[in-house]
Amino acid sequence: MGWSDVDLCIDADLSALEPGMPEEGRAFRSRSDRNAFNGKRGVAKELIEGYLRARGLNPDGLTRVSQLRQVAASLELSLIYQAMTLREDSPEGEKAERYRALSDRLLDGLVLDYEEPVASKPPRVLASARLMRQ
Repeated sequence: MGWSDVDLCIDADLSALEPGMPEEGRAFRSRSDRNAFNGKRGVAKELIEGYLRARGLNPDGLTRVSQLRQVAASLELSLIYQAMTLREDSPEGEKAERYRALSDRLLDGLVLDYEEPVASKPPRVLASARLMRQ
């Protein structure tokens, strides 16, 4: 299973950190009538992938992506609360900052099981045709 096929966290991981989530994020409607939850899991995964690549790691080389579960859940909560923030000094804004700081601390202390992925091999030529001149 490759990086693109993996879910780094699930709804239960959000609920474990923040009771009421992700339901609160789904129920919240912004001025543009979007809920605060949609798309945040993908954004969190993209941010984590960028972090890994910036450190020279190919995400496909991770042998235990479950090591990223807490990072992904806290980062996703940060993004959800950021979307729910109407004022910087609101409880949602404070939670967004708190969960972002948590995800940063978790990333800084993270030790990953990793094996460099095997580079894809060039296709083998099964038969070759020679152009003959007459």
